[in-house]
Amino acid sequence: MARRSAADRLETIEEHLRGLSEQGDSEQLLKVALSVIGKLSTRLDALLRDRYSPKSEKLDPAQLQLALVELARELDAAERDAAAETATETPDEPAVRPKPQRDSHPGRRALPAELPREEIRLRPEQTDCTECGKELHTIREERTEMLEWVPGHFKVIVEIREVTACSCGQSVPVTACAGPRVIEAGLPGPGLVAHLVISKYRDHSPVERQAKIYKRHGVDISPKTMIGWIEAAAWLLGPLARAIHERVLKAHVLQADDTHILVLQPGDEKGKGTSRGRIWAFVGDTRLVSYAYAPNWKGEHPAKLLKGRTGWLQGDGYAGYKALYALEGGPVEVGCWMHGRRYFKQALDFGDRRAAEALEVIAEMYQVERVSKDLGEDSEQRRARRERDTRPLLEKLGKWLADTSKSAPPRSSLGKALFYVGHRWTALTRFLEDGALEIDNGAVERAIRGIAIGRRNWLFAGSDAGAERAATLYTVIESAVLHGHEPWAYLSDVLIKLAAGWPLRRLGELLPDRWTPGPATASP
Repeated sequence: MARRSAADRLETIEEHLRGLSEQGDSEQLLKVALSVIGKLSTRLDALLRDRYSPKSEKLDPAQLQLALVELARELDAAERDAAAETATETPDEPAVRPKPQRDSHPGRRALPAELPREEIRLRPEQTDCTECGKELHTIREERTEMLEWVPGHFKVIVEIREVTACSCGQSVPVTACAGPRVIEAGLPGPGLVAHLVISKYRDHSPVERQAKIYKRHGVDISPKTMIGWIEAAAWLLGPLARAIHERVLKAHVLQADDTHILVLQPGDEKGKGTSRGRIWAFVGDTRLVSYAYAPNWKGEHPAKLLKGRTGWLQGDGYAGYKALYALEGGPVEVGCWMHGRRYFKQALDFGDRRAAEALEVIAEMYQVERVSKDLGEDSEQRRARRERDTRPLLEKLGKWLADTSKSAPPRSSLGKALFYVGHRWTALTRFLEDGALEIDNGAVERAIRGIAIGRRNWLFAGSDAGAERAATLYTVIESAVLHGHEPWAYLSDVLIKLAAGWPLRRLGELLPDRWTPGPATASP
């Protein structure tokens, strides 16, 4: 059933109010009108917060502490009124967690030794001794370093292919084979193509902007030509991206999330006729990430992309995963406390101080995770720590959820938070079972953050095919970054090796966890 538009819903409300007015039922009319005004006010407040408030979900400890203190005072006052007793002392305020002391400034970091250095020698203006008049000579040197930047530059590689022949004049001349190129007989070298791709999909610079930068450096290349280079790179990297996706599906822990992307419709080059597609991201064991494009948000797309997946699947409660969870031998749902916390944070922002109690418990759960990480514990040690320290916190939170649900209206901001956490409680507590599981799907949230930043710059993909190419390139680039590789070095090396005819049976050697740089001639 199609959702009604806002205009249709307003028209229905207007007709209902008009009918109550004609019937003379002023009491019911007032009740409905106040309900509508309250809902619209809440919705408007949420939209204004989303538009103008900071996007960070970090909660100031002082704000949380203040909310807890005020809540404690309100509860104490309510108990006094109910018992009709004399005023009692204000309950002790919860102890404020001391802020960690910042270390003193460690000093300026040393600049990398491999950076080229240009020495400028400075001598004092005074050259003679003021006492005896003799010439001054150097007794020591004092060195300081200044970090400078010079614009990157193009260079032209002139490929000279020798043609050999015999002096007898009878044989056919022999010409040396041309070196491999990303685009056959094309202009760009692998480093230039890698720079173009990374500038767009890692540094979020649109092709048109890059064309202007290149022109300032004396090289005039049209954006259309650059797009052709990107297409060639995506075609070459396609098998590698598919290999990464296969590895991700076999990961012990798989995290999934998605974000929207605008896609230009055919025949419209001004961006007015766009559709809203989705880019899905899948992170395997926080080491590899695979992206895939879908033209809409239907559950059939993740079901197809995750076909054959078994084991843990951590997500945000998206309804499209339900069919996967229902499969016998299919993935096992793991919840995300980042999303659960988000709803309580919204409730606190809307003024319901009861949400501070849930936020305090969740903060203590995250503190357990930080301690485990700082100690470098393995998965079994972390599982044992969670069983000892986190399970009691979850039991405390579960009791609070049950008690608070009795007094929180379902449609209120706190009621929505209680509903989200309560209906996903089994999935949200599943991270206690395996120390390899994370408390949230922060890894995949970080994986889609770059796309959210990028679309503010390049605005939309030129077509569905363009969005698919973007997913391929994101897969290769971001997986390399997760393994600590410098993306330009990795991409330029892999591109030239693939262009030189790297065999598919050895494709695994180019995956980020096995890749080693080397000349393209090293491949068969």
